[in-house]
Amino acid sequence: MTSEKYESFSLVPIDHSPYALRLIVRNPPINLINTTFLTELHTYLTALQSTTVGVAPKVLVISSADSEI
Repeated sequence: MTSEKYESFSLVPIDHSPYALRLIVRNPPINLINTTFLTELHTYLTALQSTTVGVAPKVLVISSADSEI
């Protein structure tokens, strides 16, 4: 599930684990939660429902790309 491209965030494996992902919010200017972000997040989470058991991540850490936030 990490190969998809999203405009407002990126997905990066944590310690190269397929079961732990970091969702890094990149939604300038200050990583606002707007319609684009929520739509893309919904799309990603909905896609997880159809992912094969054992392949889907078990942990999703959400963090900001802006180090000042």
